[in-house]
Amino acid sequence: MNTKRQYRSYTKEFKEEALGLITEQGYSIQQAVDAILTLKLSLATHLIV
Repeated sequence: MNTKRQYRSYTKEFKEEALGLITEQGYSIQQAVDAILTLKLSLATHLIV
């Protein structure tokens, strides 16, 4: 069976923020993504409560 892989899409702002972490602060790609997602999830949790 041939299944098509779905990729996540990220906003321009997300990509720019991640690129800044990588180029300016020496983060790896995965570290930058994790840092941004953690921050966004934390913010969302505070907004819901």
